[in-house]
Parts: sequence; C-alpha cells; structure tokens
Amino acid sequence: MYTEDCPFLHPYDVIRDHLADGSAVTVVLFDTLPLDDYGAPIFSPWAVIAFRHDESHKEERGRLIEKKKLEVETFKMERETQAMIARMNIEKPKISLMKTVMAAQLIS
Repeated sequence: MYTEDCPFLHPYDVIRDHLADGSAVTVVLFDTLPLDDYGAPIFSPWAVIAFRHDESHKEERGRLIEKKKLEVETFKMERETQAMIARMNIEKPKISLMKTVMAAQLIS
C-alpha cells in the first residue's frame, strides 16, 4: 500500500493522516503468495511488519521497519530536492532580471 507522496504506509498508520482531498492510494493485492522451498508463504515486508509479532521475528521485523523508514525518508528528501530545483528554475530568470535592474541603479 502506498500513495504518490509516500512509497510505504506502515500497517499501523492511519491512512487519512497521509492523504489530502482527492489523493489516491494504491493497494497491491495478490491472488497467490509466493512459497519457499518448504511450501510456507513468503511474506512481503509489509506483511512481516503487520503480522509477525512473535519473539522469533522481532529482529527481522525491526530491521524491516528501519529499512522502510529509511526508504520513506530518502523518498521525501528526493521529492523536496526536486521541488527546490523546480522553484529555483522558476526564480532564476526573475533573479537575473533583478540583478540587471539593480546594477543600472547602483552608483559606481
């Protein structure tokens, strides 16, 4: 489950906290689960975080939570960087024009 603004929603997250009016949520559903060599289902990271709470999976669950947090933080930082670059591209011509106007007004 993910949105345009968040590549991973923690199973305990309240979805409305990540959405604005008109936002879309993508939920990936499977009709079959992949199986390991012994026929046991192979859980996705989301499913491990959501359903594996026993002591034997505590370490794996904690590792996946940290990995997903890092992925979300990296994604958000990249989005912010892209937004800043887009704003700078809009502002550059204005800055250039302002420099030209101000240079003509400076007293040498």
